[in-house]
Amino acid sequence: MKTLRTLFTMMLLVVASSMSAQLRLQYLDRVGVYADPVAVEPGKEYELVIYMEDNSTTENYTGWGFYLTLPDGISITTKKETNSYGEYYYVPSSSFKVSKELHGEDYINLTQTLYNENNNSYYFGWYGFIDDDKPTMLSTNGELCRIKLNVSSTFVAGIGELTRINFTNSLNESFYYQDTEILFNGGENRDNTIYMDDVKVKAGTETALPIKMKNTADIRGFQFTLDLPDGVTPVKSAKGKIQASLTADRLPADDEHTLSVSENEDGTLLFTANSLYEETFTGTDGEVLTLRVNVASDMADGDYDVVVKNIRLNEKDATKYYDVTKMKSTLTVWSYILGDVNGDGDITVSDYIGVGNRIHNVAQEGFNEKAADVVADGTINISDYVGVANLILTGNIHGTGAGARRSVKKANTDVSGIDNVLYVEPFKADAGQQAVLSVKMKNKAEIRGFQFDLTLPEGVQAVKGSNGRIQAKLAADRLPEEDEHTLMVTEQADGTLRFLCGSEYMETFTGNDGEILALTLDIAADIANGEHSILLSNIKLGENDMNVSYSTDSVESTLTIGEGGSPEPIGKNGERWGDVNNDGSVDVSDIATIISIMAGKRNM
Repeated sequence: MKTLRTLFTMMLLVVASSMSAQLRLQYLDRVGVYADPVAVEPGKEYELVIYMEDNSTTENYTGWGFYLTLPDGISITTKKETNSYGEYYYVPSSSFKVSKELHGEDYINLTQTLYNENNNSYYFGWYGFIDDDKPTMLSTNGELCRIKLNVSSTFVAGIGELTRINFTNSLNESFYYQDTEILFNGGENRDNTIYMDDVKVKAGTETALPIKMKNTADIRGFQFTLDLPDGVTPVKSAKGKIQASLTADRLPADDEHTLSVSENEDGTLLFTANSLYEETFTGTDGEVLTLRVNVASDMADGDYDVVVKNIRLNEKDATKYYDVTKMKSTLTVWSYILGDVNGDGDITVSDYIGVGNRIHNVAQEGFNEKAADVVADGTINISDYVGVANLILTGNIHGTGAGARRSVKKANTDVSGIDNVLYVEPFKADAGQQAVLSVKMKNKAEIRGFQFDLTLPEGVQAVKGSNGRIQAKLAADRLPEEDEHTLMVTEQADGTLRFLCGSEYMETFTGNDGEILALTLDIAADIANGEHSILLSNIKLGENDMNVSYSTDSVESTLTIGEGGSPEPIGKNGERWGDVNNDGSVDVSDIATIISIMAGKRNM
C-alpha cells in the first residue's frame, strides 16, 4: 500500500499542484534543472546526468517531478505492469537513479516513473513520503539523478526537452522552473564542430565571447551562424564592421586566413573563415575566434541561450566537409551574484575577506551590499560571513551538497615564474603508511586568505579525526602573532578536497615562501609503485583589499610510491632530519658525524 500511495501521489503531483493549489503555485523565471549538451555514441548506452542548481531558494523541497522528451533514435528501457487501474509502463530502477547526496541514503529509492507511448515522453519523480515523515532534499545544488539511455546505431543529432519541472515543499506549495532543452549530438559532430562554452557576462559591459573549434580533420575553412539573445549585440567599428578576430594560436605560420562576419535580416550573425591557399588551422580543440559584444545595462539577470547553428567545416578538398545542425550553450547575465561582493563575477576568498571587512566597518571600494546579504535579513553580519564560506566550500549557503564540477587548464609543474601561488613539492611515501603532504605558499604580496581544490590519486585519502573532520593544520611559522586565521576543509562529491582559509581581522601571513599547511594522508597498501599525480586547482590568494587577488588555474606535483619511497621529513628549521652535516642528503657520512659528536670531538 505504501508503494501504491507513493505511486499515485507522484502521478498526481503535477496535476494537483496546478488545480488545487493555484494560489500557492509559483513560476520561477530561471533554469534550475538542466542537462549539459551531450555527445552520444550511436549504438551504445549513455547515462544522462540531470543537474539542479539553485542558490536562490530557501525552500525545503519534499518532492519533485519532470517530463523528459527524447529525440527520435534515443529511448529508455521500460517495463509494463498491470494493477487494478489498468496497464502502465514505467522505467525500472536499473535505468533511473536519484542522487543520494541530494536526497539522503535512506530515501534514494522513493521514486516514480511513467512512460506515455502516445507522445514518447517519460515522467520521473521523487517524493519523500514514509508513513507520516516527509524528508526534505539535503541540497538544491548538484547532481539530481541519472537516466540510462539507449542510442540507436543510426542516431545523428536531436533536441530533447525537460518540461513541467515541478518541486513541492512541506506546505504542498508548488514551484515550476523553466523548461530546458538538451542537445544530443551523435555521429554528425562528435569530432568536428564549432561551439561555445557556457559563459558569464555582466550587464552593461563590453566583453569578448570565445568561440571554439574541435576537429580531428585538417580544417581549412568554416562557416556558421551565431544566434545571440536579445540585449547582446556585436561591437562595431566606426565604419560599421563587426569586431571579431581569429585566434593566433590556431593559425599556421605565415597564415593567409581571412574572417568575414555579416549580420542577417533576422539579427543572427554569419561567420566565414577560409584560406586562399591550402593552409589549415593548427590544434585539435580550443578557441578559434573571439567576438566582442555589448551586454545591455537593462538586461535582466538570468540564463540565456546562445546557439551556434548551420555549421560546416571544410578540409582542403572541397568535397570533404562536416555538417552540424546546432550547438547550444548558456550565457549567464548578472548585475550581481549573491556572495560576489566585489563584483568580479566569481565567489572566492576575496569575497569572504570583503564580508569580514564590512562586519568590522573597514572601508572598501566597490562593496555590493545586496550581494553580501546572502541570508537576506537586511544587514551584513556573521550569518553572511558563514554563508559566503558555505558558497565557496559547497556551492550553497546551507553548507550541504558539495560538488566540484570545475574544469582546469593544463597544470603548471614549475611555479618559479609565478609570484603568488600555492604549490606542493614532489615527495615520497610507502604503501600502507601515513604521510604528510606539505602545501607551500610563495608570495610577494601580503596575503590574508587563500582557497584551492586538492585532487589526490586513487588509493590516497586524507586522514579524518573522530569527529569526521579532515586532519589539516596551518603552519605556525607562517602565522602572525596572536593570529585569528581559520582553516576549513570540505570533501566534494567527486572526492576533491576544497580548502578555505582567512582571518576575520586584517591579519596577513608572515614570510614569503614555505609551508602554509600540512595534511595527513593514508596511503593504501595496494597502491601501485611509481609516480602519482597531486593536483592543486582553482587557486586563489587574497589581500586585505577584497579587490586584489591572485589566481592560478592549477599546479601539479607528484607522489612517488616505493623505490625507497619513505618520506624524508623536514624539521621546523627547514633542514632535512638526519642530515646533520647539511650536505643535502642523509647517508653514512651523517652517522660518522653523529659518532664524532657523541665522542665530544665535534660541536653541532
